[in-house]
Amino acid sequence: MYAGADAFTKALCQDKHLSKLVVRSVGLDTPNGVLIQHAGSVALIETLKPPLVVKPNQEGGSLGISQRNLVSSHADAAHLATELLQQFRQPCLVEEFVPGREVSVCILGNQYGIHAIEAAERYVPGNEDYLSERLFDFTLKNKLGADTDIRLVTPQIENSILQKCKILFRNLGRVQFFRIDGRLSDGGFTVLELTPDTHLGERAEFCGTLIKAGLTYTDVVRGILNNCLDDYRSPDSTTSGMPDSTQTPI
Repeated sequence: MYAGADAFTKALCQDKHLSKLVVRSVGLDTPNGVLIQHAGSVALIETLKPPLVVKPNQEGGSLGISQRNLVSSHADAAHLATELLQQFRQPCLVEEFVPGREVSVCILGNQYGIHAIEAAERYVPGNEDYLSERLFDFTLKNKLGADTDIRLVTPQIENSILQKCKILFRNLGRVQFFRIDGRLSDGGFTVLELTPDTHLGERAEFCGTLIKAGLTYTDVVRGILNNCLDDYRSPDSTTSGMPDSTQTPI
C-alpha cells in the first residue's frame, strides 16, 4: 500500500509533450509548442512565435531549466535546443512563452470522488508582477524563498475550467493529490505542467492552497491517507476522503 500516483500517472505527467496532449483532450489550453526529437527537427521551431521556452521533455523538479531557457529568437531557441539534446540525451520541448500570474489548481480526491479543488497564486508581496514575465525556475524558487506567498484565486477561474480540471483528474490512473500548474491571465488559464508528486510541505503550493481555503495541515494529510485507503476498498464500502468526527484518526 502506498499514497500517491501510480506508475502510469507519473510516467504520463513526466513526459511534458504527452501530458499536454491529455490536457488538450479535455479542452484545457496549453502553449503552442513543438517536440524536438533530434537535431534534424530543430527547424520546427520556426513555426512558433517568440519569445520561446526551451526545456528537456522528461525531467522534473525544474532540472535543466533556468532563466536562460527563455529566449527571444528562433536562432537562440535552436541553439539551446541543440545543446539540451546533447546534454540530456532526450527530446526537448519548445513552447511559446505565456505571461501571466503563476497559479496552481490543487485537487484532493481519488477515482471515487473529488473532495477539494482550489487554486492559488504564488506571488511576491510588494512586487506582484515580478513572476509574470519570468520562468519560475528552481534557482528563482530558492532565491526568493520566504519572500513569496500564496493567495486563493479560485473565484477568479471560470467554473468551466475547474470542471475540465476535474475531468482531467478522473481520466488519470491512481492518484490522491494532484497539482495543475499554469498561468492565469485575462485570456483564461493555460496549463504548463502536471504534478502528481507535489511537495507536501505546509507552505508549498498544494497544502498551502488548501490551508488558505480553510483546512488545517492535519486535515490535508489525513484526507490524502483516507483517499489512499479508499483505493484499496471496494467501491461500495468507500468513506469520504475528508476527515470527519466518525472516522478513526490515522
